[in-house]
Amino acid sequence: MAKQSTFIKLDRNIMEWRWYQKPNTFRVFLHCLLSANVSDKEFEGTTIKRGEFATSYEKLANTLNLTTQQVRTAVTHLKSTGEITTKIYNKYQVISIVKYSLYQDKSTGKATTNQQAINSQSTTNQQQYKNIKNEKNEKKYNMPDGVLIHENSGVMYRIGDDGEKYALNGDKLNSAGYPILPPLSVTGG
Repeated sequence: MAKQSTFIKLDRNIMEWRWYQKPNTFRVFLHCLLSANVSDKEFEGTTIKRGEFATSYEKLANTLNLTTQQVRTAVTHLKSTGEITTKIYNKYQVISIVKYSLYQDKSTGKATTNQQAINSQSTTNQQQYKNIKNEKNEKKYNMPDGVLIHENSGVMYRIGDDGEKYALNGDKLNSAGYPILPPLSVTGG
């Protein structure tokens, strides 16, 4: 019996995403999106929710033809910018895609009217935050050691001694909560 086909959505803006130029991290994230449950399921006595899946570093490495260390590094990257979270169990870990509903609608794989409104509002908010710093839209979510989560980007960050925002991996963030990327260099060829 054939499996029911499901889809994920990828916005073209993913080409501007900080991990797009990191092939291993991008591949691991795309694999996570494709592997995540579309509905809650039981696995070894644990409920694995929609947007999550059970795996191990070794299994990911074998599936993606990467080394275990490459997978660990990619997962660390994705966790540092709030794309995924992980829960460790004895024989496996559960990876959760933080904004799973942006990539897959539960029933059809197509954006619902509500999702389109949320996406439209998110885009409007991101454009506004590029021009102004709006501290009231940032919330603290019981995170340890003064870690905050930027509401628009979902990136976890700390306020540095200089008063600027820094992602947990040390990258400086702009007012919209996204890492400030160095300019791309263009070489002739």
